[in-house]
Amino acid sequence: MTIINKIASLCFIFLFITNCGYSPIYTNINSKNLNLKIINSSGDDEINNIIKIKFSEIGDSNSGDSFKVEVNSIYKKETLTRNAAGDTTDYRLNLEIIFITKVKGISQKFIFQEKSDMKKKDNTFEEEKYENILKREMINLVTQKFTSQLLLIKWYQKFFNLRMI
Repeated sequence: MTIINKIASLCFIFLFITNCGYSPIYTNINSKNLNLKIINSSGDDEINNIIKIKFSEIGDSNSGDSFKVEVNSIYKKETLTRNAAGDTTDYRLNLEIIFITKVKGISQKFIFQEKSDMKKKDNTFEEEKYENILKREMINLVTQKFTSQLLLIKWYQKFFNLRMI
């Protein structure tokens, strides 16, 4: 074995054993550590109810400081394309959810937007069913992004010993 191979293998073993000092930021963060309370909701009632259910699944009333949240949801189904006869062939579903959080009197605004395109179905029932599936998936994405932001705020607060923002 040449000296270069020995040095390379020693470096590889050293890096493998020490793991380069890497530790993931989010290892000790758990979404169950959030206490979310919706104090006001406006906009689409169906979307707001789904969000309330999601927050109740995530929340923990024993986690200390609570995030007081106002929710405003806007949902639009727009015609994207039409055929030669003027009938709609594709739709664009737009979802915008605005969260305003209040912790210890300080408020912060989060705006999330999701879009999804869907083809018009021949059967109205199947089209509504598919639209509801897409709507729920967009709501899931938004709530995941929002809780990630709140967990990040909580992590910064814990890591830097700052007052909760």
